[in-house]
Amino acid sequence: MSEKQPVVVGVDGSEESYDAVRWAAHDASQAQAPLMLFSVTGGFLSTWMPSSYFADLERESVASIERAERVVREEVGDGLVDVLSRIVTGPPVRELVVMSKSASRLVVGSQGAMDSGIPKVIGSTAAALAAHSQCPVAIVPAGAAHSRNGKIAVGIDGTRRNETAIGTAFEEAAARGAELIAVYTWAEIGTASALAGRDFPWDETRVAEEIILAEALAGWSEKYPEVDVSRCVVADDAARTLAKLSKTLDLVVVGSRRRGGFMGMVVGSTSIALLDSAQSPLLIVH
Repeated sequence: MSEKQPVVVGVDGSEESYDAVRWAAHDASQAQAPLMLFSVTGGFLSTWMPSSYFADLERESVASIERAERVVREEVGDGLVDVLSRIVTGPPVRELVVMSKSASRLVVGSQGAMDSGIPKVIGSTAAALAAHSQCPVAIVPAGAAHSRNGKIAVGIDGTRRNETAIGTAFEEAAARGAELIAVYTWAEIGTASALAGRDFPWDETRVAEEIILAEALAGWSEKYPEVDVSRCVVADDAARTLAKLSKTLDLVVVGSRRRGGFMGMVVGSTSIALLDSAQSPLLIVH
């Protein structure tokens, strides 16, 4: 039995959640960590519901876990990943946040199923998990589980809080044998177009921003000499830039707080925007 913390993936019976399982299976295999298939049932139901209804939900959860186990075997084979499973009753966000305290990362689909108007685990909780999880959260868009482009990107904001995201991105790139694109943006939406044609020191500004990016990356290439790094400095919004790049990426890595955010601001605007716009898996690092 591995002593590593498990990769925990939410399973709700939707096709999107099985995409998340596919991605999580490869992630756990790559990290040589256990994979926990985690299902939450009954969290939105009133106590007056008949016991037979809860029994039906339990059976559905068991069936979903069993299918997820088959998906794992199809993806990585038998015995290559230590597969665990757990079914709990309670509010999905609360139960997943509790699990995050002992997980290496949480993995969820970007959208989830709706069953008789009752929200299931995935999709309805992605933003909440990004805010409250005690470990990194990976959000896998539908159909993106098998992205194999050999490139990942990390959003750079030049702050010390960004160090964990940068380190995670280098670690991911080294493990995958992927190129790392370090993206630094210095303008909000509309700023660059508003300045176009004006007497603005574009060249001087670009040089200054490139220095900020170089300082943020200082020491990381020496620690991970096997990782090829491309630097991208753009006068545009961070979320829009990363979303465009995500079309040809295997993973986008961002920190949970934005540059200049308040201490109480757990999730920044870039992370929130990418939950909806990223076309590759998104890893939000706390």
